[in-house]
Amino acid sequence: MRLIGSAQSVNGGHHLNTALYASNDRHRFKLAAMTEAGDDAEFPDGDITPTEYERQRYDVGYGVRMGDHSLQLDYGYNDTGEAGTPSLPMDISYFEGDLYNMTYRFEPATGIDATISLYGSELDHGMTNYRLREAPEPARWRRNIAASENLGFNLRVNLAEIRCVSGIDQVIEYCEEIEGRRESFPYEIDGVVVKINRYDLQDALGATSRSPRWAISALCTAFVGLAMVILTFIVALICTYSI
Repeated sequence: MRLIGSAQSVNGGHHLNTALYASNDRHRFKLAAMTEAGDDAEFPDGDITPTEYERQRYDVGYGVRMGDHSLQLDYGYNDTGEAGTPSLPMDISYFEGDLYNMTYRFEPATGIDATISLYGSELDHGMTNYRLREAPEPARWRRNIAASENLGFNLRVNLAEIRCVSGIDQVIEYCEEIEGRRESFPYEIDGVVVKINRYDLQDALGATSRSPRWAISALCTAFVGLAMVILTFIVALICTYSI
């Protein structure tokens, strides 16, 4: 289980967020919340109006892995209150709604990797030109209200070779095998991606702002010294998980 949070304040505005993660080798659970708000931005000669804002976001997710199959369910609720947009003819009165996502993945030890995602949203949006900014004469008041319901899906199939291995020796052996077979593939490859496939270890390792720490790539031209790279990765994994 891991609990993270952050807070910051800049120029009369604040941002708070927190998230709770819990997982084991089969199940993963996520609960997150965020709130932010701010007053009109200030400069030496006064305020920039309207630039005040307020927003909340809540997310909950659950994932389960069963052998070659995994399922991820996510729900999010966004609630944006009054927010000034001085560059536009109207300001946001509200923007709120529900966001849904369900992703199923079939990832056998070899052969094919297929992912299908179903996603949807129900959103309400309202804008005016008289609530936050200096109101024009009543005859020029404007109000816009919109609602939308969206539903879609995404199907992705990866025909790249996939193999589930156990231990550093099998990882190195597979990388060396791919290096030897590189010219025989009907498509060009530049290396191998090594991933940890347990939820609890993935969450223990975490991620940087750009990529997960539980996955590394090894270019074919850099297989010399690959054992040292992977060994360092595994040691970091063991230390992080032990803590």
